[in-house]
Amino acid sequence: MKQVYKFDENRIYIEPVLIGDDDPIPLDCTDLELPQPNYKPVFKDGAWVETITEEELEEIQNKPEPKSELEVVKEENAVLKQQVMQTNIDMQEFMDFILTTIQPQ
Repeated sequence: MKQVYKFDENRIYIEPVLIGDDDPIPLDCTDLELPQPNYKPVFKDGAWVETITEEELEEIQNKPEPKSELEVVKEENAVLKQQVMQTNIDMQEFMDFILTTIQPQ
């Protein structure tokens, strides 16, 4: 098996494809490896050409990393702790109010 690189009708890279060692390379593929890194490669004139604009590249590079599952859980836990604390405070205030308004008989 060997890997080739498939592109669409506009010659924009789609995905890697495995073919048999003796199979001919399909017309919509090339065995020319993609340069690394690559963002928007296009197969043009027998070579891969990077077509990403500077603005698009800056947007990708400046995009914050997604939070890990652990970070999300920690944030949710902090919010829940705050809610529990506020509920306890509210309950204590309510009980204080009740106890001060009830007159012993």
